[in-house]
Amino acid sequence: MTITDTSRRERISCLSCSAIVDAVGSLYRHPAHIVDLVSPTPGAAVFGPAITIQFFPARDDYRHSADNDFAAQFYRALMGAPPQAVVVMSNGGHPDAALAGGRKLARLHYQDIAGLVTDGRLRDFDEIAGYSFTAYARGEQVRQSGDRVVPVAANVPVEVAGVGVYPGDYVYATPAGTVVVPRTDIDAVLAAAEQREARDAELVRLAATEDRETVSRSGEQLGRPPEQDEPAAWTHAAMWQRGRRRRIRAHFLGNAPRGAGAAHARAHGGPTRYRAPR
Repeated sequence: MTITDTSRRERISCLSCSAIVDAVGSLYRHPAHIVDLVSPTPGAAVFGPAITIQFFPARDDYRHSADNDFAAQFYRALMGAPPQAVVVMSNGGHPDAALAGGRKLARLHYQDIAGLVTDGRLRDFDEIAGYSFTAYARGEQVRQSGDRVVPVAANVPVEVAGVGVYPGDYVYATPAGTVVVPRTDIDAVLAAAEQREARDAELVRLAATEDRETVSRSGEQLGRPPEQDEPAAWTHAAMWQRGRRRRIRAHFLGNAPRGAGAAHARAHGGPTRYRAPR
């Protein structure tokens, strides 16, 4: 069965952004969440594959009528884009600069675009609120910023609030926060998030009848392995680690007793110090 973005959108609409962030964190260590973005349509959420526009600090000695034009870079990003894509724009090192406003973003309204996410600011929130897509930005700005930042590339990796976004990554923006999911693992992340939500719902249900003394002594039990005697477990682990060190020493230095290993190695032509293989 082919999994479509429509079915993914239905599944993710039932999940919290926190559950998605936790699910991504169970697979990867890199940062994937963005906070403190706001929307002209409060309460709205948006999900879809990313197309990107990179912004860069403006320079007086380099101006190009197309390369530094928002409309041109948007249509370049749109080439080959999947339906209901999310436009992701970096702020070019100027988080308080307005990257676009109602006039420029009207193009998104007339294309099959689900949303816009940026760590820069936008102009004309009232106008954008009436468009068909959902936007999330650092906030609203009233001053034009073409003398500060300009678009320079489309569908390249961009950095948004410290999070790396590649074209094709999935973006989920909500009032609680925004998360970026690697495209190769979107279905695994959704499944893991659904499991986490189900587990949390069960913990909420159990909280009404749980025994306070048991929880204060052992913590929440749902989803945890059976209790193990921790002192015995630690003793077993320490004994295993000690035996491992002895086996390594015996392999490289022979079975000489501790303290005589170097002399034993010299007498038998072996190494006097163990070096890990390269």
